[in-house]
Amino acid sequence: MDDAKFKNWIRSAYGFKLMKNGIQSFVDNYITTRHEELQKTLQHNRNAKPCNVCTTSNLLPDHGTKGCNNKFQNNCFCKKERKKRRPCPNNFCSYFYHLVVDDHEEHSPRWTSTDPGQWYNDYVQYAKCYLSTPSPATTLDGLDCAGLLSIMIHNLYIRKFIHDVENLRQCRKDRNEIFHASELHLTDGEFIRYIDNMINALEDKTCLINDQKAKEAVENLKRLKTTNISITYDDTVEFVRQAKEAIKELCSEVKEDIEARRRMFLEDLDDTYVNAIYAIDSKKHESLNEIDKQTEANLRKMKKAEKPNENDIKQVKQTLIALYERDCSMLDVSPLLDNETEPMLDIYQCPSLFHVDYHRDKSSSNNTGMGRLAANRDQACSNNEELKSLAEIFSYKGTQCKHIFITGDVGVGKTSFCKYLCYLWCLPNDNSRIDGEMSKHKDILSKFDFIFLVTLRDTDGTDTISVIVEQLFYTQNEKKGNEMYAIIEHILMHRTCLLIMDGYDEWSPNISGKGSHVLPSKPLSNTCTYLTTCRPYKIENERLPHNDIDHQVCITGICESYSRKYVEKVIKYLNNENKDSKHVSDFDEDIMKFDLKELLQIPILASHLVLLWFHERLCDMPRSWIYSLVLDMLFKRAQKLGVSLPKTEESQIELPNNLFAKLECLNDYVPLLRKICLLAFRSLLKLDEHASMLVFTELQLTREPYSLKEEEIKGLCKIGILSTSKVIGCFLEKKQKLSFLHKSYLEFLAAMYMSSFDPEDGCLNIILDKLSQLSDVQQYYHFCILLSGLSGEKTNKLFDKINDKFANDLNMYRKQVFPNGLFSPLLTLQGIIMSCNKELSFIDDASPELKVRDICSFYTDDRSLKQIILKNKNCIKSLQVTRGEYLEEYNVLNELQCLHIYSLKQSSYSNLMHLLKNNSLLETISIACSESVLSPLPLSQHKYLTSIAISAVKMQLNSLTFLVSYINDNIQIENIRLQSISISDLNEFPNHDMPVLNLQNHTKLAFLCLDRVNNNISCHKVNNTSLQHIILQPLSENVLSYIELINCIKGSQCKSITWKNCLDAAPMLNNDTIVTLLQTVRTLAKIKHVVLRDITLPDTQVLQLHNDVKEARITMFGVSMSKRCFHDFIKHLDYHHGVIKVKLLWCSLSDYDASPDNIDTSPGNNKMPGDISFFFTEFADFLKFRFKTEHYRYIKDYLSKFPNIDISLFIPNNGVISFQTRK
Repeated sequence: MDDAKFKNWIRSAYGFKLMKNGIQSFVDNYITTRHEELQKTLQHNRNAKPCNVCTTSNLLPDHGTKGCNNKFQNNCFCKKERKKRRPCPNNFCSYFYHLVVDDHEEHSPRWTSTDPGQWYNDYVQYAKCYLSTPSPATTLDGLDCAGLLSIMIHNLYIRKFIHDVENLRQCRKDRNEIFHASELHLTDGEFIRYIDNMINALEDKTCLINDQKAKEAVENLKRLKTTNISITYDDTVEFVRQAKEAIKELCSEVKEDIEARRRMFLEDLDDTYVNAIYAIDSKKHESLNEIDKQTEANLRKMKKAEKPNENDIKQVKQTLIALYERDCSMLDVSPLLDNETEPMLDIYQCPSLFHVDYHRDKSSSNNTGMGRLAANRDQACSNNEELKSLAEIFSYKGTQCKHIFITGDVGVGKTSFCKYLCYLWCLPNDNSRIDGEMSKHKDILSKFDFIFLVTLRDTDGTDTISVIVEQLFYTQNEKKGNEMYAIIEHILMHRTCLLIMDGYDEWSPNISGKGSHVLPSKPLSNTCTYLTTCRPYKIENERLPHNDIDHQVCITGICESYSRKYVEKVIKYLNNENKDSKHVSDFDEDIMKFDLKELLQIPILASHLVLLWFHERLCDMPRSWIYSLVLDMLFKRAQKLGVSLPKTEESQIELPNNLFAKLECLNDYVPLLRKICLLAFRSLLKLDEHASMLVFTELQLTREPYSLKEEEIKGLCKIGILSTSKVIGCFLEKKQKLSFLHKSYLEFLAAMYMSSFDPEDGCLNIILDKLSQLSDVQQYYHFCILLSGLSGEKTNKLFDKINDKFANDLNMYRKQVFPNGLFSPLLTLQGIIMSCNKELSFIDDASPELKVRDICSFYTDDRSLKQIILKNKNCIKSLQVTRGEYLEEYNVLNELQCLHIYSLKQSSYSNLMHLLKNNSLLETISIACSESVLSPLPLSQHKYLTSIAISAVKMQLNSLTFLVSYINDNIQIENIRLQSISISDLNEFPNHDMPVLNLQNHTKLAFLCLDRVNNNISCHKVNNTSLQHIILQPLSENVLSYIELINCIKGSQCKSITWKNCLDAAPMLNNDTIVTLLQTVRTLAKIKHVVLRDITLPDTQVLQLHNDVKEARITMFGVSMSKRCFHDFIKHLDYHHGVIKVKLLWCSLSDYDASPDNIDTSPGNNKMPGDISFFFTEFADFLKFRFKTEHYRYIKDYLSKFPNIDISLFIPNNGVISFQTRK
């Protein structure tokens, strides 16, 4: 070996030792800073605590709502041996894992060297996540230069402080070439090149060039390059050893890489095989289904072409009458009474009905939980108008209603109401039992030639009304079925029909690629009226468009007078059976004493309460215990009737809950109870494919995982836990299905399964998987409340996991400026937690109450929350108050992150100031509609404030100046909304300088709204780096002041832009401003929504979107334009390659002759009717509008001339001016 070349190799290896000395302190400083930032973030947002119990083998990551962020997801801990993993018990490691992946350049860290149990306290363990090769080092000093280079290259935070990372990559490559070389020698040229590369990296011009250690390393490297620095023998030996270790590492890496590639190849092969088989099967089934559908459609078309004769139509009516007399004539009472059913007309009384302004249903939003039943009636009375007659359902205030929704909580009588309508309709007018109010109802229903009652839960996923109705008559004979389809189609199109669709919230449609909100497909008929029932959460979550609902009616259960009559009847029956003389007044006294009055609104629960009271088993107890006692009585009934059911063997354990120790019968039937509880849980969560929540077949119950025997099913039906219900319809087939006693009992049994038969907490993860968004929690509110009465421990675990899963969503809702509190999921969650805590107060399992983290005080007396605030003052994160009279109750809060105050009263102004001064962690502040003139707000101490909204207030000039100055100085602000701010002392400063809002340096600004403030605040510059949404509504006097601001947005990543003009200023709006606005819109490649309101579009500039826009919406409200302008706009849409959805609301075309005689819709002369006016109502961004029907034909014909315009969204009945471009 050449000694000179060997010395070059040694000197190069020594150079990396010098380089390590130069970068070690740099890496140490920035990696420590980043670790502290992440630690504080998790402490602040997730209440994280120190952890030392997590390992790479037991840690389950928390990826939040964004999903797995690992580049190779099969290697992520969330996929790897998932069953052996669990979330970090201290709320740190699981999400820290996600943040580590986010910080990695390739989103693929190596976990072989790091210990998650030390992540919280040891920044070195965080740093080792970015190593390329394993290392046992416990300090950065223990890492070699290659390790430090890997951290600098892979950690994105450190990369922010490096100008050219390629220099670092080159050094790492050089190091590997040196230490992996088969011969330990280098030429002079190679040596010089390696040293120069190290110097280039150390002189990086961002930060390293000024780093003292890096400077010293550069000087030493330059001396090493030009002079023979003495290198000790020990150093030489160490470098050779490092070379040997590096070669071993290389071999190990190659082996690992080969093994990893082999595993990935096999996994990809398996996935490819499975996907191929699945694709083939799916395609086969799709093709066969398509052939069947097409064949059936052709047969139906042939039959449809033949007009059915009157005898066929009469036969359908006679069949319906016989069907309703069979299925709707009796009303279920209780399986615990010998007479389980009573004649409909003897016992039924129409429930209380209230009109609801769609999407304004306060009753369904404010109260969640068992207390909701009682609150619904009171709030429905106070907030909505009670319907005086049945006729007002179908015609409200002179408007005919065709799409009606009946909403109500579980058990209030929605299905019974539907049966009542059908049975009353089918009875002859001279029936002696029809009198009084019932006779009026009969007259209303007589206007319908046909009433079709469809139970959506029994439709097996069918999604077309005509097919569903057809199934009422024939389901087996295909030939007759096709004939019947043609008759049904004719009836629906030409006769006056009422289609009742019961149980929309229980419908599971087989609609591929569509959302669950899709309603059954309705025929285009003007003669049909649709009445749909569902629980309130469904209509709130789905947000149906107004053309699908034109009247919402809330059913609140049976009224108090009728409830009392019903209770009297049950008590009289029990007195006769038991030869007793108990009085209803004693029952009333106990019901009031135990606060159970709201349960009397549900007839079946009312009868069960009477039974428990009669047998002296009713006391002050959680709601779940009532269901438990009823269940115990049902099993006792089995013994009384001699029903044979399998009993618990001695070796089997008893139910763990203390309550069940007192219920001997339940403990006698634990194995059977476990099966039906499992059935209830799986039904509630809809875990069985195409399963309804309430209804199932006997065949389903005999299969795994239930494996119920035939005699067990018969026994459960005989004692009343299950009921064999006739499916309404299926006249010839006489189809039957099984269901639980009542929906509320299904929810109780599901809660019982989770509390008593799930020791491994597997149910928690199943429920979490079903919750795709925070608002989904609402549909399980009754289940949660019943669970809290059975197991405080499980309830706490469930809500801890819900808070963890939706932590980001919760923070998002908290930070919203002017959140829509009426529909806020925070309000829903608060209601559920408060109801659960009420139940927890009854049990003694030492479980703490659920924490209330958000206070939403809407339409309630704020004073009622005093105790809750005191108990949770250290964990409440957000406060939303709509009325400011009682703000003093909140003065104890000092950990708030978000504060929203609406309608601030004069008397509470000092309390607002107290809250602002005492809560230095505030991130969001919203103040709206203040009676007081705002003095300077104490904002200086709020270092974390990122969102600020001030609306509809009066301010002193110095207050406004201070506010604008604060915003200018705090460049971390992300959301700004300034709206309708007036200056109270303007007359005192006639020559004042207008405050200038300077947003040039606000790189994080994402939302900006300047609404009617340009007379008092000027804003010319905005940083568009992060800007996503902008809303501008200028006052007419200074409309030109926004031209420069609009120009700042050009070419940005903005996703929505809204320009509103004040109604009284529309004629004064300057044309140059609108031209600038339209030019800006054309430059926005990421735009998703454009809103223009109350302006006149110029002929000189067409509204066009950027060519790269794939999908967007354009809403024009009160916009006036010429025929040329409209034509050019439509022509642009026709040429555009994306999908553009357009809505025109209350718009007008200024230069068209409105006379129909002057309209020529022939090709080449595309004219539009002029002065097209729309009627509209607006609430919560949902718009409903109609226009003159004589114009519809012309608009549709005009747009149909353009091949790329899809006019299928036009709805003649409702006149929605809506269309879109095709893909």
